[in-house]
Amino acid sequence: MILPPIPAGLELLWDIFLQLHHMRRSGMGPSAIGAPDLLAYQQLNGIELNPWELDCIHALDQVALKAASQK
Repeated sequence: MILPPIPAGLELLWDIFLQLHHMRRSGMGPSAIGAPDLLAYQQLNGIELNPWELDCIHALDQVALKAASQK
């Protein structure tokens, strides 16, 4: 499957999402990336994400969780 390129300017958000995705907790299935995860990521990396950036990561997470539930 060939995926379209990440839109210019969103590469950093995609990288952050992938890092959080690979560290996500799971039990009976994958858990959503929560506010504590986002806060810890920002603190550990010395960054502050804007509300729209957090919304983008949340939207990516919802797509990933939906895809995982359909497998």
